[in-house]
Amino acid sequence: MMERCYLCVFQLTNVITILSAFNIDVDKPLIFFGSKKDHFGYSTEILKNDDAIRILVGAPNKTYGNNQTGALYICAVNLLNRQTNATSSTCYSIRSESNVKTDTSTPVGLSKRFATTVYKADKNILVCSPLREHAQDWDMTTGQCEVFSANLTKLTDIYVRAKIDETKAKGMYGFSLTSNSHNHKKVVLGGPNACESDGGLATTDIESGTVTYFNDNDYCDFPITGKYFGFTVDSLPFNKSNYYVVGKPGFANEDGLIGMIEVVELSPHRTSITRKKQFPGKQFGGGFGQSLCVLDADGDNLMDIIVGAPLEYINETGSSEIIDDVGSIYIFFGDSETIIKDTGTHEKNRVSGDLERFSRFGTALSSIGDINDDNFQDLAVGAPFEDEMRGAVYIFNGCSRDCVKMWAYSQKIKASTIHERLQGFGSYISRTPEDIDNNEFRDIAVGSYRTGAAVVLRSRPVIFIHPEIYFDPNPVPLNSSNLDCSQGNDYPCLDINVCFNVSGKGIPLRTYINFTLHGDISLSTPRIHLNGNERFIEVMKNKRSCTTVTGYVSDVGPMFFLNLHEAMVFHVNFSLSGKVVRREEVVPILRKDAVVSQTSNVTFKSSCLREEKCHPYFIGNVRIRENRYIGKSETFKLDLFLSNHGDPATEAVVKITSDIPLEMTFFETHDKSEKMECQKITNVIECKITSDPFYQHQIVNGTLDFTLDPKTSGVKGYVAITVETLYIASGQVDSTSVAVGSANVQRISAVSVGSEPNEEQREVDIGILSLTHKVTFSVDNKGPSAVSGLLLQIGVPMAFHAVNILYGIVFNKYCTLMESPNAFWKVGTEIPMQTDTDIKSENPDAASDNIRCSNPRVRCHLLECKVKQLDVEMLDKVSLEVNISDKIVNMLETVKVLNYVISAKLNLSEYSEFKGQLKAENSETILTLVPKEFKFVSTPIDLGVVIGGSVGGFAFLCLLGIVLWKAGFFERKKRQEVEEYKRRTAIMKRQSRMSRLSTVSRREINVSG
Repeated sequence: MMERCYLCVFQLTNVITILSAFNIDVDKPLIFFGSKKDHFGYSTEILKNDDAIRILVGAPNKTYGNNQTGALYICAVNLLNRQTNATSSTCYSIRSESNVKTDTSTPVGLSKRFATTVYKADKNILVCSPLREHAQDWDMTTGQCEVFSANLTKLTDIYVRAKIDETKAKGMYGFSLTSNSHNHKKVVLGGPNACESDGGLATTDIESGTVTYFNDNDYCDFPITGKYFGFTVDSLPFNKSNYYVVGKPGFANEDGLIGMIEVVELSPHRTSITRKKQFPGKQFGGGFGQSLCVLDADGDNLMDIIVGAPLEYINETGSSEIIDDVGSIYIFFGDSETIIKDTGTHEKNRVSGDLERFSRFGTALSSIGDINDDNFQDLAVGAPFEDEMRGAVYIFNGCSRDCVKMWAYSQKIKASTIHERLQGFGSYISRTPEDIDNNEFRDIAVGSYRTGAAVVLRSRPVIFIHPEIYFDPNPVPLNSSNLDCSQGNDYPCLDINVCFNVSGKGIPLRTYINFTLHGDISLSTPRIHLNGNERFIEVMKNKRSCTTVTGYVSDVGPMFFLNLHEAMVFHVNFSLSGKVVRREEVVPILRKDAVVSQTSNVTFKSSCLREEKCHPYFIGNVRIRENRYIGKSETFKLDLFLSNHGDPATEAVVKITSDIPLEMTFFETHDKSEKMECQKITNVIECKITSDPFYQHQIVNGTLDFTLDPKTSGVKGYVAITVETLYIASGQVDSTSVAVGSANVQRISAVSVGSEPNEEQREVDIGILSLTHKVTFSVDNKGPSAVSGLLLQIGVPMAFHAVNILYGIVFNKYCTLMESPNAFWKVGTEIPMQTDTDIKSENPDAASDNIRCSNPRVRCHLLECKVKQLDVEMLDKVSLEVNISDKIVNMLETVKVLNYVISAKLNLSEYSEFKGQLKAENSETILTLVPKEFKFVSTPIDLGVVIGGSVGGFAFLCLLGIVLWKAGFFERKKRQEVEEYKRRTAIMKRQSRMSRLSTVSRREINVSG
């Protein structure tokens, strides 16, 4: 689910990028300001020559003297000059030559409203004065167009001459005009006021000057006032014939004043009009036919007709409110047989803007060429009174016929985004766009005469971005130690090379691209980490540019290997940055069908081929811990760690071998470890690694519990364990063994020594010569391990206070007798030695009655006896006969009781091979000696002292009593008792009085009540 959502975010980002990429630039408009009073901006066209780029701006209300004769302004276009004033040195104006003619021999009429219409017919520029006065009667408005060359040199006049009594003399020819699409020298002028405003057309040849009239009503015999035929006109090429589309917005029938357009053929051999098609409007007063243009909107190579009805209103469904003058346009599709498909003015071929009141959408129409490079012609529509009369221009991109039937604008250019002063923006849109910045896309000029301004808007270059993603290395090895992308470890890493080049029209010298790169997007938790996602790159024209992003795997735990065969999916999302090299350049745009993302995959190199040499590399160690025993049960834990740092290995097995049989009781694997399946095979434990193959960076980290059989030999005191791994290199057939580690398990042997008898008491006769004391020491192995090389050390006291008390020793074991008074207790023994400080702290007499080797006043014989190898539950014995001399009797006369102690300790001999842990319990035997007879010495008692002390004590007590009596001690106590009695009596009397007063008060209250 996460990966799907992740891709959805990318797709949504792509849609937003495409929708926000408008073809017309609004950040760098070129604005030309003139006089609002002069109607500067009533018409405007762009003039591009080899030597210069100029904008032609009509100001038909320009006044010279007392006459509003009009002027045409010519301003140089500088892409760095964002605002130009018509009065600056870069602009100049011209006016009609008929207004300045000095030859009075030929009657002329004043050329009024000069530059109301400006039209480019190939290399000729026609500037028209539709209110041109009649040459013989200035009350007649015949109309006139002056023809200029591309360098604005006056060439000729197109003057509609007629007799004074002909109504056609009022025609206002030049109010609209177009040229023949096959021969631009032939020009058609619309005269909507001819024949009492029925209207008409006039054709002329620029070179010959011949004028032919075509009235809507032949010869004006039966005029129907107000049809305004010729209000708009445009050329309609069809099958090498040249037809014209003519608008007459004043057409009325039984449905009212609904307007009409007609497709007509004008024959040069006769003055009549051949009507091919007629399309009436839909709404009364809608102004259907006030604007029109011809273009191939649906890309079928047949010209379509777009008709404006800027005064149409909207009556919203379910509401009584009428939205006035929202305006509409209608689309009539070309047809290969009937010229234009008769679809009628129905909702299915009707297009509106944003339905704002009084916007007059459709006032100006212009075919602006293919500005988005999709092979469809595009349309600009003016709505000059939208947004509180500021105005707006809508851009419609051509598309398939089904698309055009539901046409939606691709961009809306509001006047407020261009300049805060603009009003009436969109009242005129240049009919012949030009490419002024050489980016292969045409630019337009928009009139805003209510402000006195004209605006040049430029089309942005439309390009494709071609992304490519390369991986190095590919596939990605699991060991990166020899790669440049390594981050100090051997985790997998790679370099992602992201490359771009651009194609299309108008490619700038440098294109700047923003892009984001995301890796391993198919998984909810990506395995790859990138050193930065957001990037910026500069792409040179006609060259591929690349940048490198390093990615590395940060975690190679079990989840990594679980998805190892899942390819890493990399996704790059990109857009144009908005940066340009030169200030005057407009930012390019991506084509609407351009891709804005790229996805590519890379896999891990998870195995070797048979023809390759694979090199698994295992590293591991083992550790023994928690060696313990309970009774005869001896257990320990073996910690195992194993990892592969090389190529994959298959059929990996961990083999645990010991010199004695082991019993495995339990095993477990820890976090991030691969699982194992262990079993005992004879004396070997084999653990198969369940992950197959065993890849680099995978680990086995586990603990195995073992129990040692107490019956197995343990004379060495340890168990030698070796661990190795067996595997087959991926893609190979031969098995390989690699040592992992070895360890010795220290065994435990708990031995104890006991004595018989443990304690014995004898009465010593004064006349004895010696005393025989027999002792047997038993060495017992309680397990859990056998032990060898034990040494039983027996300490036998031989002298006390420098008096020899030992007459002799008899023993029957392999023992060695030595006198070692200072070295009896070996270094490392667990039994503490008695120090001089301990002895001094004791009663000297108490210390002297214990004859033991730890007593510094005692000298001892040390008897060292070798003990045989002891298996579990086996014994070994050493018997002694100690002859104590009669010197002991003299000591008994002083201390009365004497303890003669023989101590026994267990240690390993210097030659023992036992390397285990010896837990020894030592022992001693105590012989208590007492004399048969005791002599007591009596001490006399002094009775005089006893009697005298008693009498003196009694006398002292009597004297103390008299002193207390004299001091009044007893009297004070009595006085205190009397005072306490008086105090209590007074309190009782006071309480009695208060009780009586309370009774009297209550009576008084009752009486008053």
